[in-house]
Amino acid sequence: MKILPSAARYLFIICLPVILLTSTVRYEFSSLPVYEHGLKKYEISHVTGIDETQLTEIAQSLVDYFGFNSETPQFVLEKNGKSVPLFGPHELIHLEDVRDLLSINNTVFYGTLAYLVLYSLFSLAKRRNNWQKLARGAFHGCILTLVLLSTTGIIAYFNFEQLFLQFHHLAFTNPYWMLDPARDYLIMLFPAGFWEDAAILGAGIIGGKAIVLGGIVWAAATHSERQNRGTPTPRRRQLDDHNGVC
Repeated sequence: MKILPSAARYLFIICLPVILLTSTVRYEFSSLPVYEHGLKKYEISHVTGIDETQLTEIAQSLVDYFGFNSETPQFVLEKNGKSVPLFGPHELIHLEDVRDLLSINNTVFYGTLAYLVLYSLFSLAKRRNNWQKLARGAFHGCILTLVLLSTTGIIAYFNFEQLFLQFHHLAFTNPYWMLDPARDYLIMLFPAGFWEDAAILGAGIIGGKAIVLGGIVWAAATHSERQNRGTPTPRRRQLDDHNGVC
């Protein structure tokens, strides 16, 4: 039975990098400024011929779609007095596949969050001073996050395109993610550089969270341990009183 508490503790540690990753993915796909920054940086208005006002509307429609607030990502362009759908059928299928992945990401996020909360409450209910063990576990989870982040970052630095390509092969079961930059608006709007920037931003957010959280729990646990070492136990108080120590 001793293996269960250890397994639960290790799972708690593993959940830290998972929740930091999934929460960051949720943020980036739902953040309009992230889209707008990429659209301006890569001069997408010049590439597509779509004015910046419409580009912002397109970005907002994708934010709504990925946030499960709309049923379709389709956007209708006004060109030469005609209404033209922005995305083709294969692009819509790919966007639906992406939203399915985000749905899985959300499920993992909420499941991980629930485990972290329940494990913490159970540990504290079992013994009040278990919060120090929780703090150490959170610290180890932050260290694990930074190690995984550094490893992935080194691989991506030398070959981001291959890593990005491999992700698509693993994540999607159809070829609709293979888009033509000469005619498919989806890849015109979000070129490879956009996703590399998003990965760098995400890594920075995850790393920043891990450093801040790790620093807080380490400082709190260290301070508490120092206080505990300086606080005399009842047995020690009796001996001190007997020896005339104030």
